[in-house]
Amino acid sequence: MDKKIKTMRYKPKNEFTYKLGQYLKNARISQGIIQKFVAKRAGITPTMLYYIEAGKKSPSTETLLMIAWTLKIDLNNLLLSTIVPAKIHNQSVHDDQKDGG
Repeated sequence: MDKKIKTMRYKPKNEFTYKLGQYLKNARISQGIIQKFVAKRAGITPTMLYYIEAGKKSPSTETLLMIAWTLKIDLNNLLLSTIVPAKIHNQSVHDDQKDGG
């Protein structure tokens, strides 16, 4: 008898967590670092890092700092690359809704 394994599909929590996760993932991959290494340094499981990189979970401040430190990411660049675009996107969506579009 074949058992089918269900895989859960998660949507990103929001624009910010998605952009944050993509930024972290791109930084990790560009340096050739595996998830297991980053997760161990940050004190989380590789599965949790996967969820963070996919935008499905938001890291705690401490976890975010440890991931950034491990990947040698400048926090100013990280925040400017994730928070500002997410706020601009959310504002333009809100403006479009006001305008009826």
